[in-house]
Amino acid sequence: TLAMRRYLFEHVYENEVATAEFAKATGVLGGLWERVRTRPDDFLDARVVAAEGLDAATKDFVAGMTDRFAVSLYET
Repeated sequence: TLAMRRYLFEHVYENEVATAEFAKATGVLGGLWERVRTRPDDFLDARVVAAEGLDAATKDFVAGMTDRFAVSLYET
């Protein structure tokens, strides 16, 4: 319905607090992606990289992180 759509845009999609959090998350994930891809030996299993490729191994590694682990790794 239109009321639901309006509510979602006001409180989720265009909400300043929510969009700021999305921007922070994007920065953290982008930073982790670059760190892991530039230093794969520090983070990834070489057999997985050989079998699936660097991008797929990095994607799986980052996707499997908890929020707490991701933020901690990003901050170090």
